[in-house]
Amino acid sequence: KDGLSFSYQASMDLSVRWAGDKTATPAHVEIPAYVAIDDVTYQVTQIEPSAFAGAVLLSSVAIPQGVTSIGESAFAGCTNLKSVSLPSTLKTIDYAAFKGCALEAIDIPDSVRVIGGEAFAECANLQDVSLPENVYAGQTSFNSITMAVSEMNQAESYVTSPDVQTYASV
Repeated sequence: KDGLSFSYQASMDLSVRWAGDKTATPAHVEIPAYVAIDDVTYQVTQIEPSAFAGAVLLSSVAIPQGVTSIGESAFAGCTNLKSVSLPSTLKTIDYAAFKGCALEAIDIPDSVRVIGGEAFAECANLQDVSLPENVYAGQTSFNSITMAVSEMNQAESYVTSPDVQTYASV
């Protein structure tokens, strides 16, 4: 759908990435919650590592309910990405997921338990961050950001998701 590619996971749900030219993405991408492949409907639960990395025209993303993880460097280098809606089902924001984006504010849902190192590093415009109380954030999760973040726990490291094999593009 519109340049999005989906991969089957062992749990019979799907991960998503941008399969088209990352320098020609639309300004807004709405990731679907469910995708039908061969008359079977699957839930989208993951944003793949480097899924949208370098998509410089992308300015907003709507991530649906059901997504539980945002992969390593998923939106890294999306230098015009100012707005992201995160679902209340999200549990993990991986290493460098939003590194170098133009985000000004981010409301991290209470469901998030782990924020990987450098997840929001080099987001120079990021001024307003809402963090849940029981989140573990890598020591460098918010590097190069000048703002006050209170009650942030520190985690040693975070292990990324295993590789997935692509079976179908929609």
